Amino acid sequence: MTLAKQRWRLSLWLTAIVTTIYFSLLVLIAYNKPLLGNLLVLGLSLRISLGAMVIVALWILIFPYRANNYYNLKSQSHEDEW
Repeated sequence: MTLAKQRWRLSLWLTAIVTTIYFSLLVLIAYNKPLLGNLLVLGLSLRISLGAMVIVALWILIFPYRANNYYNLKSQSHEDEW
């Protein structure tokens, strides 16, 4: 499989995962507001903590180790061949 196909496949998987996580939170907010209003600790509701977890999860998925290291090394080795 070529490097371009591998990168394209990874980008499609990441897009699907990010979209699923984001829309799952939106559906939960839309259909179960009372659950998300529960306080975990004083001043911190479940809604705020889930929103923060989504942001962190998406940040981790956007900058995966494999994409930043593996594909950069592969593309450098292809440049050396040219």
